[in-house]
Amino acid sequence: MNSSRLSNLLFHLFLSVVLVGATIHAQPVRAGLVGTEDVAAATKAAEARERLQILAKRPEVAKDLQALGIAPQEAVERVAAMTDAEVLSISGKLGALPAGGALTSTELLIVILVLVLVALAL
Repeated sequence: MNSSRLSNLLFHLFLSVVLVGATIHAQPVRAGLVGTEDVAAATKAAEARERLQILAKRPEVAKDLQALGIAPQEAVERVAAMTDAEVLSISGKLGALPAGGALTSTELLIVILVLVLVALAL
C-alpha cells in the first residue's frame, strides 16, 4: 500500500509540475472586436482589385497595354502585387474620370446659351 501511495503522490506531483509549467509558458490571448471600418476597407480593396484585374483583361485595354510594352497578364500580376492603399487610389482615380459624353460646366453653359439663342430666334 505504501508503494501505491508513493506512486499516486509522484503522479500528482508530476501532473502539478506539468500544469504549472504549461501555464507559465502560455502566451496571453488577446481578442478584440474587428471594427466595421476595417472590414469595409478590406472588402472595398478586394472589390477594387478585382475591378482593376478585369479592366486589365479587357481586349481594348490589353491592346493599349501591349502598345506600351506591357503584357496584359503582367498588368494583372502587378495589380495583385499592389497594396490595398494603391489599389484604392488607382480605382478612385479611374472612378473620377469622366465617361464618354460627359460635359464640363463650360460646355454645358455654351449648350444652354445656344439653346436660348435658338429659342429666341424662333
